[in-house]
Amino acid sequence: MRPTEAKRLQKVVDALAKIKAVLEGGKPERALRLTTALHKKLADKVSGAKTAKKKSSTNKYGSFVKAQWAKVSRANPGKTFTQLSKILAKQWKELTDKKGAVAAKPAEKKAVASKKKAAAPKKKKAASPKKKVAAPKK
Repeated sequence: MRPTEAKRLQKVVDALAKIKAVLEGGKPERALRLTTALHKKLADKVSGAKTAKKKSSTNKYGSFVKAQWAKVSRANPGKTFTQLSKILAKQWKELTDKKGAVAAKPAEKKAVASKKKAAAPKKKKAASPKKKVAAPKK
């Protein structure tokens, strides 16, 4: 058995011991919550499912970098990721200093649209009208 597997098993054993102690303490509701949480964790591990993280929308700076990265990297071959990032940060600062606020660029419009879409409540589907069933004839 690998050390990582042993650690995982030890965590499960510890969790089960905690549940047992809670049950002996006379708190079955808490033990049920702990058992449910442990079961969910184990099921996720076994199935390999990862918890879904909410995807956040890109801010204006992120959109600017995404739009300008290829152009700046072509203009500065041989530069490292850090150096390119510094160049883009300097360009961004110059843009914001000149105008006070950055003019809406196509990439920024996309960012604003994605933020609005993320913030908008999801619409429920309209229920289809039920068909009336005729009563059987006597």
